[in-house]
Amino acid sequence: MGVPKAAIMARDQAYYKAEWKIRETLRSGETKLNLSDIGLTELPESLGNLTQLQSLDLLNNQLVVLPRWICNLTLLRELYVGNNQLTELPESLGQLTKLNLLDISKNRLMALPEILGQLTQLESLDLSSNQLATLPESLGQLTQLRSLTLSNNQLAVLPKFLGNFTELEQLRFGGNPLESLPEVIKGLSRLYDLHFSWCNLFSIPDWIGQLKNLKSLGAHSNHLVSLPSSLAQLEHLENLNLDKNPLNPELAEAYKQGLKAVKTYLRAKSESQITLNEAKLILIGEGEVGKTCLMDALLGDTWQEHPSTHGIEIKSFQLTNPDTQTEITLNG
Repeated sequence: MGVPKAAIMARDQAYYKAEWKIRETLRSGETKLNLSDIGLTELPESLGNLTQLQSLDLLNNQLVVLPRWICNLTLLRELYVGNNQLTELPESLGQLTKLNLLDISKNRLMALPEILGQLTQLESLDLSSNQLATLPESLGQLTQLRSLTLSNNQLAVLPKFLGNFTELEQLRFGGNPLESLPEVIKGLSRLYDLHFSWCNLFSIPDWIGQLKNLKSLGAHSNHLVSLPSSLAQLEHLENLNLDKNPLNPELAEAYKQGLKAVKTYLRAKSESQITLNEAKLILIGEGEVGKTCLMDALLGDTWQEHPSTHGIEIKSFQLTNPDTQTEITLNG
């Protein structure tokens, strides 16, 4: 059975509409072209003539491939190809070395070409809602990234090269089968937006308190029962999403009251867990029964006779707990 005539006409209409827009852009010398939401299944080859383009929007179409000649658009700084049906990217895409923004979200990508590592000017990269289980090591070269979105893929582990992205301000990787947060994230001191909702996390590490610039933290729909006390140190935090987590009753009640209450709860919990390894020792007894000699023995001093002690004598000494090897100060 062939393709219905109506479908062919619809594709043709989208194609011709795109060609008309391309001609108008070529005539005017405009540096932006919007071909989104018109039902494109393929790109007119005439698009490759728009060598002046700096922004190309192909969002929300039905593109299955990006043609190799996309590399002709050497001045492109923004390329939006989200919500199409791409299953692979052409190697030639790596030649668009002026790109600052690349959106290839909501496609059917199972792998990325190593050549993407050549896009070293990228500041924003959206790979969300694909089928990626791994990321190429070459992406670690994108050290200018400020925004990285990896949400809704198949990533069970985040790559160590995330630590290279010291300029990163936004990092989102929710909707991946992750069970822990990689420690490399703690070095991303510029982060103000960190979201990992819909993962399999049972805890948030204590180093979260080192991300001093965090303003938004999204942990929706995980398995969190508690939070690290260090989270209370995030002075700039404005938004905390803990919805749909099995929070312990005290934390759940604080969360209902808002972020300020959560921080107060965490501080109070932290203070109650401080162990002060000191105790007061008071020796009570009748006069001249050997209290001072007993104190000498506890201090490890040589035995000697003492005249009767008048008043109160205060001394401090250390003992070691034989079970934990912890030093304990006794004030007696």
